[in-house]
Amino acid sequence: MRLRPAALLVFLAVAAITPACRRESQSDNEHHEAADDKGAKGPRLVLLTPEAEQAAGIETEVVQPGPFAVGVTVPCRLSPTPDTPEEIEARLDFEAAKAREVRTDAELQRLRGLLAREVVAAKAVQAAEAEAAQARVDRQRAEAALDRLGLGPGNSPARGQAAIWALAEIDEAHASAVSAGNTAWITVESLPDARFRGRVVSLARFVKPQTRTLTGRIAVEDPRRVLRPQSLGTATIEVAKREALSVPTAALLYAEAGRVLFVRRPGGYERADVTVGAEAAGRSEILSGLQPGESVVVRGASRLWGEWLKARQGLAGDDDEEPAGGDAGGS
Repeated sequence: MRLRPAALLVFLAVAAITPACRRESQSDNEHHEAADDKGAKGPRLVLLTPEAEQAAGIETEVVQPGPFAVGVTVPCRLSPTPDTPEEIEARLDFEAAKAREVRTDAELQRLRGLLAREVVAAKAVQAAEAEAAQARVDRQRAEAALDRLGLGPGNSPARGQAAIWALAEIDEAHASAVSAGNTAWITVESLPDARFRGRVVSLARFVKPQTRTLTGRIAVEDPRRVLRPQSLGTATIEVAKREALSVPTAALLYAEAGRVLFVRRPGGYERADVTVGAEAAGRSEILSGLQPGESVVVRGASRLWGEWLKARQGLAGDDDEEPAGGDAGGS
């Protein structure tokens, strides 16, 4: 097909204009993407004057690999004895049933002697026999209750000497990781800033059906006698140790993408996004995002976070103002 000269000129003009439009559109898209990245990433460094650093109370710590104790944190209740309420009640029930069995058996033997001398009627002996039989059943029932708690003959729980005990409720999923001898750290609601060292002495031999937990008996060191029975708290039981980087948990901040902290750099402080592992004894394991030897802000990080957010908003504001400035310059 042969094109007329006028149509040919129109075709060539359109072909020349189309690539230019595409390049302009692509350039605009790249500009907006770069602006979005700039606003999302924020400033590379947060700068503070020495006076501002002092006012914020900024403190740093050089992180190095070291032994990190992996712990299981569970609720606990302080007690003057290592026995759980269920164990105490079961033992008392058994002792009462055993005493009643002895008493009714002795009464039966006495009445049988009197019956042989024709002092009492046979009916009194029959009533004593029935009472003795019931007492024997009650003792067997109480003994079975002890067996269900793992407190049968030869199964008394390990005991130790302690000023006070912490009875920790350990769920079934973590019970296999906890054993006698594990170090534990106890905190109570009435003394939130204090931590008390303890040692797991034994674990209860039964799982509570309502909560699916078993009790860990922890002997607590309390030389100043400041802990009180029935106080509620938490027990962090160390179940393993490994080499790891760790920082004080208070140094970590929550961000939209996870956990962050600030690292001291020449000339300022840089935001570092990190992956956090286990937490124990007030410290958190850092799995990624931090290198050995770096100086981490452990106090005053919230001030740096606020400055970082303000600086990011400033960067986003500059991008928004660019078109307005360009229009003013062209007029």
